[in-house]
Amino acid sequence: MAERKVEISVIMGVYNPWNQSILKNAVNSILNQSFQDFEFIIYNDGSHPKTELYIRELKKLDERILLIGKKENHGLAFSLNSCIDIAKGRYIARMDADDISLPDRLKIQYEFLENHPKYAWCGCNTKLFDEQGIWGKRDMPENPKYCNYLKYSPYIHPTVMYRKTIFKDNIRYLETQETLRCEDYEIFMRFYRQGLQGYNIQQYLFCYRENKESFQKRKMKYRINEAKIRYRNFKEMNILFPIGWLYVLRPIIAGFLPNDLIAWIKRREFINKEDIALIKRIHTYENMLRKDTVKLTTLQSYSQFYTKEISIQDQLYLHIFTPTLLFFVEWVLIQAKNSRKQRLYFLARDGYFMYLVAKQICTAKKIHIDLKYLNVSRYSLRAAQYHLLGKKSLDFICIGGICVTFEKIMKRACLTEQEAKQIAELCDYSDKYTKILNYKEIQKLKKLLYNIPLFFQYMNQHSKITYPNTIGYLIQEGLLEEVPYAIVDSGWTGTLQQSLEQLLWSVQSLKKKKIEGYYFGLYEIPKNTDRKYYHGYYFEPHNYIRRKVHFSNCLFEAVYSAPEAMTIGYQKEKNRYIPLKNKQINPNTEIIKIQEQLLKNYLKEYLKKENLEKIFLNTKSSTKIVENILTTFMSTPKEFEVNYFGEYLFCDDVLEGQMQCVAAKLSNEEIHKQRFLNKLLIMLGFRNTEIHESAWIEGSIVRNKTKVISNLYHAVLYKYFIYIRKVLQKR
Repeated sequence: MAERKVEISVIMGVYNPWNQSILKNAVNSILNQSFQDFEFIIYNDGSHPKTELYIRELKKLDERILLIGKKENHGLAFSLNSCIDIAKGRYIARMDADDISLPDRLKIQYEFLENHPKYAWCGCNTKLFDEQGIWGKRDMPENPKYCNYLKYSPYIHPTVMYRKTIFKDNIRYLETQETLRCEDYEIFMRFYRQGLQGYNIQQYLFCYRENKESFQKRKMKYRINEAKIRYRNFKEMNILFPIGWLYVLRPIIAGFLPNDLIAWIKRREFINKEDIALIKRIHTYENMLRKDTVKLTTLQSYSQFYTKEISIQDQLYLHIFTPTLLFFVEWVLIQAKNSRKQRLYFLARDGYFMYLVAKQICTAKKIHIDLKYLNVSRYSLRAAQYHLLGKKSLDFICIGGICVTFEKIMKRACLTEQEAKQIAELCDYSDKYTKILNYKEIQKLKKLLYNIPLFFQYMNQHSKITYPNTIGYLIQEGLLEEVPYAIVDSGWTGTLQQSLEQLLWSVQSLKKKKIEGYYFGLYEIPKNTDRKYYHGYYFEPHNYIRRKVHFSNCLFEAVYSAPEAMTIGYQKEKNRYIPLKNKQINPNTEIIKIQEQLLKNYLKEYLKKENLEKIFLNTKSSTKIVENILTTFMSTPKEFEVNYFGEYLFCDDVLEGQMQCVAAKLSNEEIHKQRFLNKLLIMLGFRNTEIHESAWIEGSIVRNKTKVISNLYHAVLYKYFIYIRKVLQKR
């Protein structure tokens, strides 16, 4: 049988690996490479019999793994030389037993060496990580020169891929006592003296484990030996005088310093200010999760870059929005179980991620609840409902929002552009068609529309056309079945629940079935409705003012919205009612799809067998954890958080039109108009000033960078006034 030829031989020495899962993660990071034409030679360098057992288990992972070794420990140089002796590949790639190669590492290094024959090997930049995750970056010199060898090796050993040809003529790692712990440094200097060139690819293709233990490995004898290696090679390279002597003594001097100090110096060297701020922020969120050990440990495990590089944005998403979503869905399932619900309808589009999470939890824990995703929207339901409500429809149409105009109000009523312009003439709004209206102006327009029969004629015509297909879809999805069910949604005002009820009552007027709803939060509920059928997780109409003040429902919706376009109606096709989607797709689709995959991968870890019995234990205290996380993030965001999540595009209208950033980019003047007194005077009708509202005002203030603390104070003060006023008005 002909010997199998491979392009790359990956070589790794293993000696008493201290953690089986860490070793397995390192091996899997090679097996999961996008470049697959390789052999993987693993040398067991005299490991203890107990650890040898799970080293042998590695062979079962892939047929390309070749296990070799001896019962005696000979050191890394001997291990690597043994691997090189039997390697079949044209290239030899290093790997360590506790590091992670990112998926494209081998592919990028292979292509580089194929296209750049003058280089004998190449390394890369790395992310630095420990048990807590990524803590820094190490950028290596692109084309190392002799001066780059003074401080330390200009190549990170396990990142390197060599040409096999440089090991001809029995050139190998030196197997001496002097080179222990610095065999890589020595061979790179030797290669350089021979005129061979190396290169560092300026991409982060590797995650290098560096923790406190990393600085405890080198005893003084190893440091003295390194000094000897430095002396001989610096002398051969003609860099010993004058400054080379200082670097010869560097490892010995470092040996007298405490390990903690060395670790601190290292971290200060390889971490930048943004990284420090991010790490502090991540640790803040993790501390808030201490009471839920399952979520926390899963988060810490998943976010360590074991399978892929996770961006800063993704890290924040995992620490803020993933636990928030899980806590809410777990609460929903408990509520459903306690009230003996057999079915849950998750309303599009805010219910999309809630639905995905609920499905995976119910499957893992064998919870027998029928879960459905209902393609509805405020627009699709209200369009069919208007002719049933008559003039009361104005309560849905003439409501506030961000940048409300006459044009938007007409679209809410489902009028065509031509019909809207006719109504504009009757209302004397032709020259104010796209003018932003404040609350007082909206109420004035509402009174005008109330007395225009043509407006209701157009609206009712459109409503009666959409009604049959809407009802058909709801019946098709089982909402008239005698099954105890509830709806699940983000919430805010509960009007979708009311609309669903009224549409279903129009079909079964004698059996007015009450629908129950589970919501993330409820600012208020529709008038003349029974409070007991509306359940809020995070806040409800008459409580938790602080949570409402420090919360942005627009940001919440933007992050959790489905990647699909909104539902605008229904059509019948072959005895089935099919939701019709808006032509304008969700502008955040790409990032939402990335986050969907993040969530699914996280859930796989979270719902492992050993965790299942522990889930749901802390649901009573979950809202406090969520409050700490969301208040910190939404009310006092860091600039890098605003830069990522403030860019989500959002429209708060029932029919999506012009989009704006959640954290709108406001000028100093526009920010000044948001101050408490000015907004109060406008609300009370004493000042008529146009205000450019922001869906996430705190994010806009931080983005503006001017008088941040003062402006945040005014934003909070105004919100407290609004919510306290609403509570007092209800009494």
